This record gives sequence, structure tokens and C-alpha cells, in this order.
Amino acid sequence: MYEIIYEETMQQLLSYLYTMKIKYTLILSTALSLSVSTFAQYSGADFPQAYGSFNAGYAMPIGSFGASTSADWTGYAKGGASYTIQVGIPVAHSNFGVAIMAGYNNNKFDAAAYGTNLAKADTGNSYSTVTVAAYTQYYLMTGLLVTSNTISGFSVDGHLEIGVDYINYPNPYWTTTSIRSRAQAQLFLTTSPTTTLAIAIGGAAHYAFDNGFTVLANINFMHTGASANTTLITDNKAGQTITYPTNSVSMSCLSISLGLGYSLGN
Repeated sequence: MYEIIYEETMQQLLSYLYTMKIKYTLILSTALSLSVSTFAQYSGADFPQAYGSFNAGYAMPIGSFGASTSADWTGYAKGGASYTIQVGIPVAHSNFGVAIMAGYNNNKFDAAAYGTNLAKADTGNSYSTVTVAAYTQYYLMTGLLVTSNTISGFSVDGHLEIGVDYINYPNPYWTTTSIRSRAQAQLFLTTSPTTTLAIAIGGAAHYAFDNGFTVLANINFMHTGASANTTLITDNKAGQTITYPTNSVSMSCLSISLGLGYSLGN
């Protein structure tokens, strides 16, 4: 009798263990399947992603470009607007690739400050600013892109670029008034545009949504050195034209901007 009870008990135990084995096997199989599926979907997004963006922000003059103490007209730049289109293309899913940037900067010329410095050297006349002038830059650059993998939509990158910068210089003019006779004249400052090489280094933080829509925060430093030919024309009864020696213009800007774009690979 005890042998029959023992055999029945062992059969029930084995049956129970077999059932539990099947259940845990199914659970583990399902978990493994989900893990593999999740990894497959996520690992594709882990690759560095190509992107394009439009960015708008503030360009702050750095160094002599923003100084207002120069004896000639170079410098005297104020903070202004910066607009760029940026493209980043990682090569073969690596963390290195090609960066492309096209942009426009506009920095107003502090004609009032320069007029004040002119008046210090010309004590016989007072100066009043008539026009508002600006430095404008149009540039196209390309170079090296270094980017991180994308983690939960976030990524960062850096770029080092070189390219062409077309510069329009400020052409302000003032009204001068003789302290003694009160006679007035117009003072024109004209500088021909130049095209020169420029370098840029910067970086960006990205967040890409599931649909590829991307928001960016950018920081970018750009420097260019140019040679400019300047003519000063005094429009009075005598008439006078002065052509200055070639000026060396150093232009450095730190731009901070926000952007909207699209990332490939989400």
C-alpha cells in the first residue's frame, strides 16, 4: 500500500516539475525574445546619425573685433545675429564624418564710438553719426565631424571646419560741424568687400524624437583675417579723398544658437 502511495506521489511531483519547467522555459524564452527584439531596435538608433538643421542665435565679437579703442575703423563691432545651416554626415556608422556649414553673421558697427574717437583727434570739429552700418559675413565651410552614439535620443558632436568667407565692411558716414564757423561737411568711410579663408570650431547637443524631428543647442567660434582697402572722403567745399594703406582686419565671433532639424536613422 505504501509503495502505491509512494509511486503516485512521485508521479505527481514529476508532473508538477515538468509543468513548471515548461512554464519557466516559456517565460525565459519570451523574455529573451523581447530582449533581443528591443536590442535590435535600440542598437540601430545607437549608431551616430546624419542630420541637417537650421539654427538662429547671437554672434558675440571677440578680441579686437569688438574693441572700440582702435585708431582706425577696424573693430567697433557689436553683438548681432547669426544664422546657419549645418549638416553632419557620419561615415559608415562611425563616430567620424563630414561637417558642412553655411551661414550669415551681421554685427553692427559702433559708428558713434568711432566718431567720438575721430573727434578726439580732430578738436576743431564735432561728429554726429548719420548712418547705421554693419559687418556682414556670408560663409561656406566644411571639415571634420566627431560625434557620439545616440543614447535615448541624445547625442553630442564637435566639428572643425575651413572655408570661404565673403565680408561686407561697414560704410558709415558722419556729419562734421566746425566748432568755430559751424560749417558742416559729410565724412564718408568706404571699404571694398573681400573674400578670404575662415576657420571654425564648435559643437552641438542634439535631441532626436522618434519621428526624426531634432532640436539642437550649438556653440561655434569662427575666425577670419582679411585685408581691406579703405577710402575716407570728405565732402566739403575743398573736397578731399584719402586712401588709407591696406588694413588688416581680424574678425572673431562666438555664436550661440538654437536649431531645428531632422536626423536620419530613428
